[in-house]
Amino acid sequence: MTDARAILADFTDFKRVPTRNAFQLVFEVPLEQAEEAIKLLGNPLPGKHLKCGIARVQSPIAQGQSTRTVQRDAMDAGSTPVGEPTKTKWRKLRPSAQAALRCDDPHFRLWLETERTVVFHHWNGDAACAVRAMCGVHSRAELDSNDRAALEWAKIDADYLEWTGTQRAQQQRDAHVRG
Repeated sequence: MTDARAILADFTDFKRVPTRNAFQLVFEVPLEQAEEAIKLLGNPLPGKHLKCGIARVQSPIAQGQSTRTVQRDAMDAGSTPVGEPTKTKWRKLRPSAQAALRCDDPHFRLWLETERTVVFHHWNGDAACAVRAMCGVHSRAELDSNDRAALEWAKIDADYLEWTGTQRAQQQRDAHVRG
């Protein structure tokens, strides 16, 4: 755990939290690295959640190679170092990944609230629940294997993109009128 951007942990368990329609993922770090992990991540408080990224580690680290060595090797190969975000073209993302990213986007949630009001409010403003309901699935992962649901997701995303274009055009017209 020498890299200040990431911690190496073992994924050991998960459990469903039905009252929040969520899953808890359990990751373990050695006790001697707990202080460093808390220092890096912070301390979650009730009602104040911390957003974190989770990625499966490639085999060199799992086989005992240090994170720094893997980072250096990745940089030498011209790829993005461990812990650094990479850009992937939207159309190359799986539908489940697209939906997950959209559901975290405040503009998408605003679109749901204004354009899909009934569904959005039925699910108490939970974008992920609203998207699952509109696509007819229980999990966004089903968007990757259910063609009908994937098509529905594509329509939802296209409607959102059309709305964002309309919003931009309206903002430009408003700026021109004011200018």
